[in-house]
Amino acid sequence: MPAPALHALKDSDRPVRKAIQRLRWFVRSFREQLARTSAATGVQFVIDDAKITAVFMDWVRAFDAQKPARSSHDFSR
Repeated sequence: MPAPALHALKDSDRPVRKAIQRLRWFVRSFREQLARTSAATGVQFVIDDAKITAVFMDWVRAFDAQKPARSSHDFSR
């Protein structure tokens, strides 16, 4: 994992271990979908690991930005 991605994961409010698990799932799912698309179309794709990590990090930031702030009355923790 590129160093900027690790830094961004540390800045998130979720545990780094969980964020890395989500990144691995995202990359694996993306690769599996691309393999199916390649098999169906005959077109081969190359994945840039740094770029796919950056896309994932952009998604995490956008997702986190849309989460409502927890109130002091939120007992679901």
